[in-house]
Amino acid sequence: MKYILAPFLAILFFSGCSIKYKTQKIQTLNEKNRNTINELSLAITKLSTTIDTTEAKKVATIATLYPLELANEYQLVSPPLFHNTLINMNLKKRGFCYHFAQDISQELKKLKLKTIELRWATHKKQNYWEHNAIVLTAKQQSFKKGVLLDAWRNSGVLYWDYVQNDTAYNWNEDLRKSRYYGTTKQRGKNN
Repeated sequence: MKYILAPFLAILFFSGCSIKYKTQKIQTLNEKNRNTINELSLAITKLSTTIDTTEAKKVATIATLYPLELANEYQLVSPPLFHNTLINMNLKKRGFCYHFAQDISQELKKLKLKTIELRWATHKKQNYWEHNAIVLTAKQQSFKKGVLLDAWRNSGVLYWDYVQNDTAYNWNEDLRKSRYYGTTKQRGKNN
């Protein structure tokens, strides 16, 4: 009986933590999302004088709003590690950190970026605690000077900061994934 009851209670507990975001159109943004978009856009623009401000604004908008749509699509449960457990139990299909990074990268690539590069960030590669996110840089700019986008960390609400300021993780570029999911043609490690 206890072997049947434990999984049932776990499912009940985890489903009680599910989250649902109101998806927002640009015209009806709440103040928090509007501020995030403006601050992120400014941070991206500050990466280099070569960054196009319109492109930075488009990237910031997608990076802020699209993860909320993904969280709904993934039927996300908070906190993220609980959601990962449900995926591992085959009760959810998507919502790992790399799912967010893949889906957001694919959405950003539709912009056909000219002044911003998308790069793949990895913490503790091939480790149980591996974590993945996206880094934005100016063309040919060092990975470590980029802006990190992590939608998994806060269950669909975008976390962003400069890579060098994010002390929670030790980020390194995965060049193979940067070439596949990103837009970089870089050859060197962490440039």
